[in-house]
Amino acid sequence: MSLFRIVQKNLKKNLSFYSLYLGSVAFVLMIFYFSISFGSNDLIVSRLMGDNKLQAMIKVVLPLLMAFVLFYMSYSNTFFMKRRMKELSIYALLGFNKRKVILILFLENIFICLLALGIGIIVGGILYVILIQIVIQWLGVSLNMSSIVWFNSDAVLITSSFVVLVLIVLLFSNYKFIRKHTLLDLVKVEGTRERPIQLKLWKAIVGFVALVAGYILALDIKRGVDSLWVTIGFAPLSMLTFVLVVVGTILSVHSFLPYTLNKLKAAKKSFYRDTMIITIPQFVQRITSNARTLIVSTLISAAALGLLGAGVITFYYPVKAIERTNPAAFEFPMQDVVLTQKALDIVKQQADTDHIESKQTTILEVQSSSKNVPFEYRAKEKAGFDLISLSDYQRSLVLQGDAQSMNDLTGNQAIFIKYNQNNVDESGKVYTLTPPQSNPIDVDIKYTTLENTISFANSVGTLVLSDALYQQIQATGVPSRQIMSIYGDGLRSNSVVHAQLSPLFKDNVYFQSAIGKRTTFLQANSSSLLISIFASTIFLISTGSILYFTNISNTYSKINDFRILEKLGYRKSKIKKIVNYQIFITLVIPYTLGSLHSIFALECFKALMPNLIGDSSAFWLPEIVAIGIFTVIYTVYYLITQYSSYKVIWGRKVKTPNISQPPHSKKYVSSYSKRRARSYK
Repeated sequence: MSLFRIVQKNLKKNLSFYSLYLGSVAFVLMIFYFSISFGSNDLIVSRLMGDNKLQAMIKVVLPLLMAFVLFYMSYSNTFFMKRRMKELSIYALLGFNKRKVILILFLENIFICLLALGIGIIVGGILYVILIQIVIQWLGVSLNMSSIVWFNSDAVLITSSFVVLVLIVLLFSNYKFIRKHTLLDLVKVEGTRERPIQLKLWKAIVGFVALVAGYILALDIKRGVDSLWVTIGFAPLSMLTFVLVVVGTILSVHSFLPYTLNKLKAAKKSFYRDTMIITIPQFVQRITSNARTLIVSTLISAAALGLLGAGVITFYYPVKAIERTNPAAFEFPMQDVVLTQKALDIVKQQADTDHIESKQTTILEVQSSSKNVPFEYRAKEKAGFDLISLSDYQRSLVLQGDAQSMNDLTGNQAIFIKYNQNNVDESGKVYTLTPPQSNPIDVDIKYTTLENTISFANSVGTLVLSDALYQQIQATGVPSRQIMSIYGDGLRSNSVVHAQLSPLFKDNVYFQSAIGKRTTFLQANSSSLLISIFASTIFLISTGSILYFTNISNTYSKINDFRILEKLGYRKSKIKKIVNYQIFITLVIPYTLGSLHSIFALECFKALMPNLIGDSSAFWLPEIVAIGIFTVIYTVYYLITQYSSYKVIWGRKVKTPNISQPPHSKKYVSSYSKRRARSYK
């Protein structure tokens, strides 16, 4: 019997066993191929990512992705090696030397990787074309689709080269494993187990305290200028927080969780039940024996969730903030009367005139001698404020659809329009305005608001004054400028109007278009979001596969225990319940800790971003999306693992290779003992 025939039979016999591994590897290679195809297309990059940001991101993400894929496939390969050691030992007993055993494993890996590569390239190419069409339609970009083909020779070459690298790594791993084991080791290796970790109270306490301390330090950044992150420094605090969380994770999984579960034995009413008396000791054993896998899965899941959440936040939040940074559909300074009228005529011609409103606002520029002027207002050439009248402000709010019931301002009272949401309350503060050729005027901040009516490009540091005080300061001859704001139903998404107005204000940074800013941002960041989602999903799916293999391996090792339970009178439903508990504990630890780690990491990330809209949903909604994807992936893996475990326990037994007929002649059989001894000395 040839080696190829043996490999063919092995793969056919273990097809169901390898199916999830094959699917996960094909998915990884699909995303790998897609990412390279996306970044290597110069036309796509120039039209969607003119600054080559996508290519730079791919150069950073792909090496990390390649390293993780190598780790994942090496781990999976080791799992399959341990599951098949008895079978390989039978080959050794038949006279196959170690070189032939390694060759059999290598040929099997070649077949699986080539099949996964073919599936990945075909599906990845189709996905690439479909997603490109979706992105083009979404962004409204005109692009010749004939230049977008699913087969990219450069991407195929790079992906194939990576597969060759994977095969070399697996070959070396198998060679190292087989060479260091004797024949007796091969027979016994499947039954070996990691030694249980001795549970120590001090390790459990240190792990829990370190984890809580890391979380507290992460939240401390939200105190702003009073936090330790500012007084000590961002770099040392971020490193300390990272070390505390990692150490806390390791010791919590190694010691705290097993120690806590072990103490549940003292609760006799809960422990001495038909299922709990079996599951709790099994929980402790599974956590301690699989501690390294659980720790790695937790940290990788946390990193993937953090990457996914940060990617969604940086994409979703600026889009949401456009509603505030550009309150009007179109806005521009009225520097030329003829140009202004031409712009208004274009809007009236291309939009429904019954729902178009234009508003002219005169902004007064006044300096301030106060020393406590906020930073964004000191960023000007000379510290000061932009002043608008209360009547203009209220009218603009009505046109925006954000009308608020406000009490009239009296005397020198003012409304302070904040640039971003922070912990500083300006209410009650007094600022001194110094108009030219006039005495200083102290204005009292009645209350603050985030409701600005002029875009930040044209006004930052805005105070709303009563009409009387506004006119008094205007009469002093302070510098002023006029801003035209245009509102209308559906005008914020009218790309036709934007296309005709843009040439009129070419290279004018003060011309603001809501649809233009949104389109520019989407074109610059959609591809990056896509890459981050795919990379995060690969990490989550790979960790789910690792936990799947771990659970299946544990189930194989406990088959005899389950059969003993059946003989003791346990019903099938009870045994299924025990199996479900055991699967659940290995999945819930990375899920819970990974989610918590990512939440606190994203809290730090959010604190570094200015909150321009004051709407917390713009921050927590992306977190929910990330954890929701995580939940779906792990739920699917739980169901798959549950089904596979049932099949291992009650399904057909895995048959050993058909060795009743030796592959060679009688001479081969008679000399088998000598060759075996010579090969495994």
